[in-house]
Amino acid sequence: MSSIPSRPPAPAPAPAPPHLEALVQALGDAAMLLGADGETILACNDVFARLVQRPLASLAGTPWRALVREDSVAPRARLVAQARDTGKAVTFEDDGPYDATLEHHVTPITTTPTAGGGVELFLWVCRDVASARRAAAELARSETRFNEAQRIGQIGSWELDLVTDRLSWSSETFRMFRVDRDRFGASYEWFLAAIHPGDRDGVDAAYRASLETGMPFAITHRLLLEGAEIRWVHERCETFHDGDGRPLRSLGTVQDVTDRVVSEQQRRELETRFRALLDALPDAVIVHREGRCIYANATALKMLGFERAEGLVGRDIAEIVAPEGQPAVRQALQHPMRPVGPVEGHWVRQDGTAFVVEVLALRVPFDGGPARVVVARDVSARKELAARIAQMDRMIAVGTLAAGVGHEINNPLAYVAGNLDFVFDEVAAVAAGLSPSAPEVALLRQRLGMMQAALFEARQGADRVRGIVRDLCAFSRPEDAAPGRLALAPVLDSAVNMAWSELRHRARLVKTYGPVPDVAANESRVAQVFLNLLVNAAQAIPEGHAADHEVHVVTGTDDAGRAVIEVSDTGAGISPDIAGRIFDPFFTTKPMGVGTGLGLSICQNIVQALGGDITATPRQPRGTTFRVRLPSAPPGDVGAV
Repeated sequence: MSSIPSRPPAPAPAPAPPHLEALVQALGDAAMLLGADGETILACNDVFARLVQRPLASLAGTPWRALVREDSVAPRARLVAQARDTGKAVTFEDDGPYDATLEHHVTPITTTPTAGGGVELFLWVCRDVASARRAAAELARSETRFNEAQRIGQIGSWELDLVTDRLSWSSETFRMFRVDRDRFGASYEWFLAAIHPGDRDGVDAAYRASLETGMPFAITHRLLLEGAEIRWVHERCETFHDGDGRPLRSLGTVQDVTDRVVSEQQRRELETRFRALLDALPDAVIVHREGRCIYANATALKMLGFERAEGLVGRDIAEIVAPEGQPAVRQALQHPMRPVGPVEGHWVRQDGTAFVVEVLALRVPFDGGPARVVVARDVSARKELAARIAQMDRMIAVGTLAAGVGHEINNPLAYVAGNLDFVFDEVAAVAAGLSPSAPEVALLRQRLGMMQAALFEARQGADRVRGIVRDLCAFSRPEDAAPGRLALAPVLDSAVNMAWSELRHRARLVKTYGPVPDVAANESRVAQVFLNLLVNAAQAIPEGHAADHEVHVVTGTDDAGRAVIEVSDTGAGISPDIAGRIFDPFFTTKPMGVGTGLGLSICQNIVQALGGDITATPRQPRGTTFRVRLPSAPPGDVGAV
């Protein structure tokens, strides 16, 4: 019985072009390069390997379907097919591991730009946009590499006898022209007929000019061969003359440069596409040669504050680096460069402002010569946000600690207050029971009176500590507690107590409490607003001149029945150029380490969440008035709101 022949295996996909593989490796986002089938991974980077939790070396040749959840295979496959059918990039989002939201960009690529050519590769880039949105901008690395096309040349020779008009070719020339020796016309006119019609007049004019001037010439042109095949050749020619200057014969060489010309055309077209791809990247890309910028993408121009590329191209690359980093850059330019990064550094915009970047650099061929490419991402906002979050975490920890300490103090404080009351009452009873007739009674009464005064002061101190503990507990209550009907005057008093250490050395405190309705709110949230406004008012006034300044707290009711609370100060005030930004997150005019830039933004968020509004207006003759308006609490049980 004969055996059934086995089905031949599917051909292996062609390897990824080196420059595209280098691009994939350079990208800071997860990226892979697929074959023409839209299935097989030809190359991917370390970020992608970490995303799918597979060794990088094991991924080449793997179908991408084997790396994703079953329910996401079909929709992703449809989008890849859409990219192939339309020839345009497709962008979509879906869920990734660890609560990530992945943004996918699938870009079809034609590496051989011929008429009717189809999609040969797919560049698939995915980014965790959830983390990018949280952290205000997390931003991709890019690495480029070009390889020049090989030039394979084969040279033939020819001779034209100008006396007999007899043309002779070498065997290699016959091969290049695809001509049988027996069919060769052996004349200059026959040679011209083999040239592409679009180049024929140019070649003839160049040759006749050489005959007249006696100068050699060289020209590259096309041949139109049998079967409409087009080949490119490079011709060199020199004509020899007799003693009277009459041309006798022309000798020349012809070299088939089709591969070189086509490769050069493809290289230019690929570079055009590559530049377009670099311009579309969200990261800044700058290419420099010998320390001078020769290319910058749109992101780099915007990041550095240039409207046009001409403003940056040609400049010393060290000029975009902060002064303290320029010596290291100039020293690095003196040595052959290895890939560097990612590392953090400081760049300087055209207006002189500095910012933090994450930089990756490598050496690549670019625009016909060796160059260095720098890929940078602005991480200033990310680092600032991380610092702010860390500071907020510390504030939360301090608040939690304060609440715990407050609760711990309450118990022993109760013992102290109770015992002080007992001793005070006992001393008073002893003093009252003394006989006034005894001579030593007067002195004893005096000493008992002094003891009572000391006990009274001690009890006042205990009451003060109790008030501080009460205010600490109020400020550290959970923010998600249900709102209740809230009287504002006690909350204001608590906020004043908490801010007193800031206020007392800077200004006199004036309180004018008018009739104000209750509001429906969480006590700690409202107290946070008042505390922030009081501390801001205090910090707007310099220390040491408390008698010359005041912080005025006013309450009242507006025509709409809303509660109105005003906190005014006699400080420096708010200049008109920043008045529109004071409620922006992280905006602050305070020195580093004094303000976070979050206080007024948080106040605005709290007030707006309660249905109210907050404004800031100049106060005459100096200072600022912050006005908070809150809707009054509805009648009935507010706790159910």
